[in-house]
Amino acid sequence: MPARRLPLEVLENVIDSLERDIGGYASLRACALTCTDCLPRSRLNLYYNVTLRDKEALSSFVQTLSIRSHLGLFVQQLCIGSSAHASYLSFAQGVLVRSLRNLRRLVLWMDWDNCPPKYHQIVSQFPIRELHLQREFESMARLFQLLWVLPDLRSVTLGPFVCDSLSAIVYERLSALATRRFCHNLTHLSLSFNHSNSAKNFPPKHAFGESIVRLSLAFDRTPSEDDLSEFSALADCISTSRKLERLDIADMIGTKGSPDLTCTSPLLGLFLRSATASPCFWCLHLDLASIFPPIVSELRSRIFTDDVKMTLDVQDTTAEVTSALREWYPKISYRVQMSQQSRYSLSLLGASTTNIVMFGTGAADTASTQAVKASLPPRGSTEFRGNLKAPVL
Repeated sequence: MPARRLPLEVLENVIDSLERDIGGYASLRACALTCTDCLPRSRLNLYYNVTLRDKEALSSFVQTLSIRSHLGLFVQQLCIGSSAHASYLSFAQGVLVRSLRNLRRLVLWMDWDNCPPKYHQIVSQFPIRELHLQREFESMARLFQLLWVLPDLRSVTLGPFVCDSLSAIVYERLSALATRRFCHNLTHLSLSFNHSNSAKNFPPKHAFGESIVRLSLAFDRTPSEDDLSEFSALADCISTSRKLERLDIADMIGTKGSPDLTCTSPLLGLFLRSATASPCFWCLHLDLASIFPPIVSELRSRIFTDDVKMTLDVQDTTAEVTSALREWYPKISYRVQMSQQSRYSLSLLGASTTNIVMFGTGAADTASTQAVKASLPPRGSTEFRGNLKAPVL
């Protein structure tokens, strides 16, 4: 009696699920070597996301594409370097530029001080739509020099980066250059701020274009009395984003006894007023992350403005919270749904749209950790190692 064969689409679904496993690379490689039916789908998943951590890995990958250039068509995500290996890698080589014609997402962990002067022009030859940048920048001018040569960018993520604050002169120069309407396709922007980088004069006017639909901000820093003035340029960026629909804010608030909250009511109010300048704005998502469960009343006293605190009573009743939020943000009339689980959250429902505000009090990752996780590709990654003497598959 002949053995029954699984339908090809079932095999392909099984192979697709392997990329989410921890040992996905080894499993996919084993599938590729099993039979000719499994090879195409396994190869597609193996090369979908490629990670190159060092020069040896880069050399191995270049060697592979030199022999079998068609494999480059499978690569849609490319990660260069890592948090542990952030030295400069000359990945923008002719072989890769010619082969990676379907590359859409680029993650760079590199020390930008060692990049050649014309580096941004070489990178611009890739058809990149999503760009994730980590580590140090020699200057903000160098950063925008790279962003502005990628006309197809749809999403930009700047992880916790190290860079000096912009001087007033450099700020004005970059703002003048940005009037040429760079980043006109950029709709998603994610920025992280920690103790290593300054928000003063950042970003320059129109530096990220005027088409941002969703803006994500992450804070993991000690607040300062000058925060309102330091983040004024960021507030201007928000107010000039006339298509902005959603603002996500994640704030690492420190210990239980002393919550280092950046987004206190004055700064949060500044961001909110700037966001509502957009006629499309409908959602504010506030996530307060803490390793130690903070005191909710302490958070409330820092987040809400005085008029809201007068409205709020000690007890968390729907009517009181509704009244407070209407005073705090009167643009939409809310119905409030509450849940008190591991996180303290409020779901605000407008007349025709859904608004969400979250006050998290459960244990959570820090804002910087969340930003790092967000910069990692969602699918399993094929990592090329230097000890591969010959290309596989």
